[in-house]
Amino acid sequence: MSDLYGCAFPAHLGKEQQDLYEAEMAAVMEAAKKSFLENGPTLPSWTLEAQVAITRARAEVVRLLKKCASIGMTPETFDAEKIGTLFKPLRTFTARSIEEKGKFERHIWKIEADNLFISPKEVFDELAESDKKLAMESKPRELYTEVVVSNEFVKAAEEKGIDSSKLLGVAPLSENEKIIIHYHGGGFCIEGPAICRGLAADLSKETGYRVFLPSYRLAPENPFPKPIYDGYLFYKHMLNLGYKHENIIISGDSAGGNMCLSIMVNLRDSGMPQPMCAILHSPWVDLNLPGESYVRNVDLDFISQERPENILCHVRMYVAPGREYDDHVKKMLNDPMVSPTFGDFTGVAPMMMITGEVELLVDDTDIFAHKLGLKERFISGREHPGAIEGAKNVYEKYAGMGHIFFFIEAANEKHACIRGIGNYIRNIESQNS
Repeated sequence: MSDLYGCAFPAHLGKEQQDLYEAEMAAVMEAAKKSFLENGPTLPSWTLEAQVAITRARAEVVRLLKKCASIGMTPETFDAEKIGTLFKPLRTFTARSIEEKGKFERHIWKIEADNLFISPKEVFDELAESDKKLAMESKPRELYTEVVVSNEFVKAAEEKGIDSSKLLGVAPLSENEKIIIHYHGGGFCIEGPAICRGLAADLSKETGYRVFLPSYRLAPENPFPKPIYDGYLFYKHMLNLGYKHENIIISGDSAGGNMCLSIMVNLRDSGMPQPMCAILHSPWVDLNLPGESYVRNVDLDFISQERPENILCHVRMYVAPGREYDDHVKKMLNDPMVSPTFGDFTGVAPMMMITGEVELLVDDTDIFAHKLGLKERFISGREHPGAIEGAKNVYEKYAGMGHIFFFIEAANEKHACIRGIGNYIRNIESQNS
């Protein structure tokens, strides 16, 4: 059985806490297995391993909610730094060893190039000025990216005589190298690039491309618009390194999907060219959380069910940490830079949107897909039916799956999804050639 999301519990919490966690999770897993054996799968597409993984993920969310509730914060006592400390374990989850799938390396990058200080919108002006000031004082702000390649990519590169030391660097391997940039999710509050290493290795194997996993600032310490601004800056940074826009695929899960959508809009509004395409895994498109699926699927998905009225809901901590749930906050939730469902996506790159049939967000993503006129289809099982010939904008929904199900190695639909991403990218490439 895999750990939560295929991850290992953070070692820095100490052995006593690790032992307690593992004991609790072992009990959860045994209960899930017993239920499966006695009652059958909760949903027809769930294998035993998938049911255990989903149940364990739900248990971890419950643990976090209990910790948050124990704080008892109000707008008057709200402490962003204290919450950030509370979230540390979920920000440092690391994908299980990917040695069987590939390799990775982390690189620091600095926000110091002049063109990184050009704000795409008024909402980012103050952030751009702050970065410019830090650079002028020779104290540029730093972020990092992880570079991931599959074992198959390494073998193919070695056969071509490419220096293995360059494979995990950030510089282009060739003038026309194609890459994937994947932005992690987590409600803009938790998780980090490391949690997506397994996905990145899968994508590298499927496409033959290197995958970059950039970091960005997290709320509530760094609320809107800081996270999405950092995502935009990383894309520009990659252009500065010499990658061509038509050779970059942007990808993101949940909040990372939200970020991809904002990046494309900011590029368009700045008069900059679009990436090749965007892959949106369970994108967070409406932070009002209006869909009836938040009620219908509450016992089937694992993500937090907290509502915006709760001061510790990720929505509130991202857009207005510590503030009363007033008309200002409600207005912010309808800002297209916060909730892409209210945006105009004319002239942006082609996109593939992926969702699970029983995730909490599915009604919201359905509405967004309909608005954009994406070509829709439903997929069940391990095999992917292939690309839709001539379709540039696609919405695929996977049977019995919840939020960002690519973490569930045991789910047949996860494997169909990875193949589907490869099929989609190859289809876009053929249309562009």
